[in-house]
Amino acid sequence: MKFVVLPLTRDNFRRELDQYIGRGDFVLNVSVDVSSIALVKFCWSKGAMYLDTCIEPWPGGYTDATIPHAKRTNYALREEALALRTQGARMPTAVLTHGANPGMVSHLVKQALLNIATDTGVDAGGPTSREDWGQLARKLGIKVIHIAERDTQLTSRPKEFNEFVNTWSVDGFVSEGQQPAELGWGTHEKNFPRDGNVSISAVVRLST
Repeated sequence: MKFVVLPLTRDNFRRELDQYIGRGDFVLNVSVDVSSIALVKFCWSKGAMYLDTCIEPWPGGYTDATIPHAKRTNYALREEALALRTQGARMPTAVLTHGANPGMVSHLVKQALLNIATDTGVDAGGPTSREDWGQLARKLGIKVIHIAERDTQLTSRPKEFNEFVNTWSVDGFVSEGQQPAELGWGTHEKNFPRDGNVSISAVVRLST
């Protein structure tokens, strides 16, 4: 396997990747500061499939203060990715945000719903669509699913008192930590909290 150390930028990524990617190939992106949307479009132009663990913007996409808050949220990045559907109806498969969480947890949650249905004697009905899975959760009385990760990594040097240790991507941790905060609002939550406030400049759209 050939290993190349080369940062990809807006200006060079097409030129540098062109020699490696062809029709029928599979691209796995685990980088930071390289636009997922740009890579998907490039892979489509080459006839290659694509897999990513998130929806990554170019540098500054999380932190550039000249970009409105609403445009720097994960919600906005997701909407941009979803817009690709109409452009690539007959293009090679591209799967985004499929790491551990989000990603694998979606498969585990679906299996858990089926297990709960079996254990409680509820007819699951063979769900296949997003709406089907939502209806199954409603039928089971499930309103909120909280995913918690447990880090099992061990080190030979114990953490010092008042020391913070990050076992995840340092670049990813810092950049995403500077993103505007987002709040998910469930469809089962009918009333806005009395002490809640809305900042119009930061609101994108709440699901209904």
